[in-house]
Amino acid sequence: MVALRQIDTTVGVVTPENVAFEYRVAGPFRRSIAYLLDLMVRLALAAAIALIVNASFSYVGLAGFGWAVTMITLFILMWFYGPLMETYWNGQTIGKRLLRLRVLTVEGQPINGLQATARNLLRFIDAQPIFFMVFVPTYLLGVAAAMCNRRFQRLGDLASGTMVVIEERSWAYGLVRIEDPAMVQLAGELPPKYDVSRSLGQALAAYVERRRYFSPARRADISRHVGEPLRVRFGLPPQTSHDLLLCALYFRTFVTDRDRDPYDTGLSARLSPDPSSAISPSVGITS
Repeated sequence: MVALRQIDTTVGVVTPENVAFEYRVAGPFRRSIAYLLDLMVRLALAAAIALIVNASFSYVGLAGFGWAVTMITLFILMWFYGPLMETYWNGQTIGKRLLRLRVLTVEGQPINGLQATARNLLRFIDAQPIFFMVFVPTYLLGVAAAMCNRRFQRLGDLASGTMVVIEERSWAYGLVRIEDPAMVQLAGELPPKYDVSRSLGQALAAYVERRRYFSPARRADISRHVGEPLRVRFGLPPQTSHDLLLCALYFRTFVTDRDRDPYDTGLSARLSPDPSSAISPSVGITS
């Protein structure tokens, strides 16, 4: 019997820590609206810049030079608005933020400046064919490419190894209280300068927030897949509880504060994820 996979817009990403994430990829319609919003922003900025620059240079009798400066400024705005915004605004532009979209790598990681620049400059190819009489891009080539892969990647995304995902609102608003002396003791044995990656941090938060719904046997089974590689990496004894290890690493990463009560209200508010900016993919532990 052949098992049929449901057709949807989710893609799975497995990290080196053996943690599986699922993201909802954005389709062409939603991305088109975000693009039109960004286009209106660029046109508004272009009109404001043209008005201010030309008025300023005309006032000093250099109207021709003012138009040259305006054209250079508009060129930079039209071609580098996307790359600069996505590089320094964590994969978002104004239009993408309003539509709750974000550009990530196909591995689920934040994009870098080179990827942001490549995917935006290659937009000219995706915009083909263009009606040159009025310079209206049709984006037929980009839409055709997006419809041929399950991540809805246009040619610029395929070349730069990126995808556009829909940000889910975060459902976690506070820190999880873990009152276990053994966990606190184990947290003190972890390396003081161990850096937790974004994907591992999300997995730790998801596990600790949901572990109270699991039986002890289920906790041991789920935590083993991530806990065992971490135990070996930290050089801990073989009898170390994987469940407590994940809780200890969560405690060290999100809770520990030398100067304040880690569970007081102010610190919880400071460390709670921002529901308007955090990506909250579905998280699971692979076997």
